[in-house]
Amino acid sequence: MSQRNPSSRSNARPPRRRTPRLSARQRKQYIEAIRAHFEERQRRLDVVATTRTAHGQIVDWVPIESQIRRGRIATPPGENRPLKVSGRRRAQLAQPILSAANTRLGPAGTVPIARPRLTQLPAVGLSDFLSKHGHRVVTAALDNGIDIELPEDGASPHLYASSAQFDIAFGCEGTLSLNPAWVEWSNEFSLMQTSVSNNESGVKQTAEVGWQVYKQLYGDWIPHLFIFYTTNGYSEQGDNKGGYNTDVDGWVQYDNLIFPRSTFSALSTPGGAQFAVNIKVQLYRSNWWIRVQGRWMGYYPEALFQAGGSTFSSLGDHANRISFYGEITDQPGDNRATRTDMGSGRFADRRWPWAAFQKNLKRQSTRQGALVDYKGSAWATDPAKYTVEDHFRSGTDWGSYMWLGGPGAG
Repeated sequence: MSQRNPSSRSNARPPRRRTPRLSARQRKQYIEAIRAHFEERQRRLDVVATTRTAHGQIVDWVPIESQIRRGRIATPPGENRPLKVSGRRRAQLAQPILSAANTRLGPAGTVPIARPRLTQLPAVGLSDFLSKHGHRVVTAALDNGIDIELPEDGASPHLYASSAQFDIAFGCEGTLSLNPAWVEWSNEFSLMQTSVSNNESGVKQTAEVGWQVYKQLYGDWIPHLFIFYTTNGYSEQGDNKGGYNTDVDGWVQYDNLIFPRSTFSALSTPGGAQFAVNIKVQLYRSNWWIRVQGRWMGYYPEALFQAGGSTFSSLGDHANRISFYGEITDQPGDNRATRTDMGSGRFADRRWPWAAFQKNLKRQSTRQGALVDYKGSAWATDPAKYTVEDHFRSGTDWGSYMWLGGPGAG
């Protein structure tokens, strides 16, 4: 059963349409299947130390080599490097939770793997739980010809303030504001992200990264760093097929400080101090590497994306679309408009320092690493709830950027 956010707004609410009830036996079977999946994954880890973070997460430390049964851990595109904050509108880089004072890190040669919280699992099928949206999805085209993911049953709207650029690419980079988005129900989410994708084989493949508030997945109401991939157009989840974070096989962790599911020690305040996450995705020596706050967090191996043995027509060779966007989902079975925040919960026209932003957006145009200003098409699926205002190739120190977000139905 979904849970309502305890910090809910006080507005009176209409009645909700109920989804079909499961029997007690069905609920138990669904929950036990999810629990068994994660318990089996936990048993396979070679845990040598454990840390509890300031936000209550349990992080297990495993030898980095233990993630690869055959072969060696790949080498990243470059060294970790500190990023500078400059310009007229300065957003500080948020500090990852493992850098907090008095946090005990694992021994040398180990990497952090966040342990999922299994205390309040939903009664849904395992494949649905592992999916990006908590249910099956299909791809549909908007009037502008851009495809987006929608729920298969039509009962759980996905709303976007989005942009996309259709060009051959080998990576992307951008800085995304980190906001304490208010999410109404535990099985809804709010996120801001970037993605690289390829659909030349007829099946969409993606590698995605950003931040997300999603209590059903993380057990709390605060933003978490997330990664997600699909090899089959979101149609099937599982080891080497697709899924979140380290919930399925595929991801290889490299860094000892920043990890999927990580939280951060400071968030933006609407009208006050602004904090952000810098993200870079780069295809390097056949692996899709992800860098966060100047540190190479890890990678998705090329082999995940080989489509029918043809690497060239898959994400294993290149992307043909780069996207930067915000997204929310509404609770399945809800018969009225969502009130979940996107970003800061302010519309795009509030701008600095109220609205959420994505700035210094770039596309990697060559295999050698050349970056050029991003120039996509921007749109909002329901401007009455969430808006976007783009300033691509602005000529300012923010380069290509956009404001985005909103309060939903308010």
